[in-house]
Amino acid sequence: TWSEPAACVAPDGYNIFRDGVQINGDLVTELTYFDENTTPGFYEYYATAVYYFAESAPSNAGYVQITGIDENIVYNMKIYPNPASNNVYVETDLKIESLEVMNNAGQVILTQKVDANTSHFDVSTFERGIYFIKMITDKGTVIRKIAVK
Repeated sequence: TWSEPAACVAPDGYNIFRDGVQINGDLVTELTYFDENTTPGFYEYYATAVYYFAESAPSNAGYVQITGIDENIVYNMKIYPNPASNNVYVETDLKIESLEVMNNAGQVILTQKVDANTSHFDVSTFERGIYFIKMITDKGTVIRKIAVK
């Protein structure tokens, strides 16, 4: 997801890039894009705004790590409340070794050692927005999105 650029003219759409290669065929007209054609690995994404007269410079990059964890195992994970305003709770069948909370720019704003199947952390001082929880578990890495209101 990304925010519309502050410009005097609205863009016609966006081009999405994974590791420097454009991955969309038609212009993306929403402020979100789901990349279904990936395998486990670490990827860099960015977008450009396309106007009738030119294409913008690349946006700030976003980074994603995709693991080979069986999604059926991950379905037993609960993260609540979402959206949150105070504490966020994580419960899973996996043993969580550590977790990080990253803002939309990919900056780590909280790191926590866990060594358990449950954890919680306080988001009351976070700015309103979307955050990512990166959990290192005994089965691999899981990244989930939360909203702070």
